[in-house]
Amino acid sequence: ACFCNLHTTEFNDALTWIKGRHTTRFGFAYMKGASNNLGTGRSAGYFNFLNQETGLPGNSNTGIAFASFLLGLADEVKVQHINAPSYSRDSYWAAFAQDDFKVTRKLTLNLGLRWELFTPDVQRYNHKSWIDYSVPNPGANNIPGAFVVASPSNPSGLNTYYKNFGPRIGLAY
Repeated sequence: ACFCNLHTTEFNDALTWIKGRHTTRFGFAYMKGASNNLGTGRSAGYFNFLNQETGLPGNSNTGIAFASFLLGLADEVKVQHINAPSYSRDSYWAAFAQDDFKVTRKLTLNLGLRWELFTPDVQRYNHKSWIDYSVPNPGANNIPGAFVVASPSNPSGLNTYYKNFGPRIGLAY
């Protein structure tokens, strides 16, 4: 079961300017999403049974998964308890400019450029953690790979890529 509370904010606008043989278009988009989900997930547990426990050694075509179940020999067990809302947040930004240039009466050239920014998911109160393989783990003789928690200066553990430009080129005859 999931007790979901989702809300989004969206702004999307474009402007078209026509002058002579040029039709120029500019646009901007912004979307912000917020999720305050409280999911029970697999709180009752998840069990997966395969045929390997009741089959012949080395022969994967023998054995019965239901027999493994009857013997209580699970191959995979999962449980998930979520007792606090997720409070995940994300946003998306985009801008574009394009020009449709009528070269002749029958030929139109389309040129444009689009920029997009996808921000990593963050948690509203920085209740997020991950393994960072660039941080030495003091509990394991400083082998790289330490448990890191989110902070206001590093809320996601991911780098945001700001140079996502996409050229647009087209031709219509």
